[in-house]
Amino acid sequence: MSKNMHDGVGTPREMVGDPRRSLLDGFVRAVSPCMTGWTVYGAAVARESESDLWQIVDFQLDKSVTSWQFTVNLGLHDAALETVFPEWPRLNTRKPSIGACQIRVRLGELIDGRDRWWPLGSEAAFETLRSELCSTLAKVATPDLERFRSRQGIADAWMGGSGSRWFAMSNRMVLAGLLKQVGRKAQATDVAAAEVAESADSPREPWARTVAARLK
Repeated sequence: MSKNMHDGVGTPREMVGDPRRSLLDGFVRAVSPCMTGWTVYGAAVARESESDLWQIVDFQLDKSVTSWQFTVNLGLHDAALETVFPEWPRLNTRKPSIGACQIRVRLGELIDGRDRWWPLGSEAAFETLRSELCSTLAKVATPDLERFRSRQGIADAWMGGSGSRWFAMSNRMVLAGLLKQVGRKAQATDVAAAEVAESADSPREPWARTVAARLK
């Protein structure tokens, strides 16, 4: 069953006055040279890979203020679909965050299917941790992010069943929207109709029908 992740894991939290925040921001700046062509936005790096299509890598602190651990979230967001999903958050392109992304996955899930947290530690340990994260991103995230630089690439992977961990928690109405964007209207209609049928007699059926109508 498709699910909407917008109330799920990965929603950014503002931690005003949290001393961990400045340390994490500094770490992200240290990691950023490993990601050529990406721009740093605080504790995240992002790029617009195609017009209105954004990729975001977000470094998220543990919500417990006594924990110095962080995790890494990756997201894809098509701003052109925001009118199709007006109930969902819009991406602030001046400060992109994972919270608005229509497609999300944890880096740990791409590594071994499990959640993964890293110790932020001290500035003295930055280089070891930076090297580990750069290597991990290059090995398990960058190949997918390169494949997903276009709407066509995302739709092909989703329809073909590759990159399944990326799409496991994403609503397939997003796939329908992407298919329509790239001119595959018949497939978009089929995907939307399947979502409406799957939602029958559930609380999400009215929403599914409304989105399907918007995609016609």
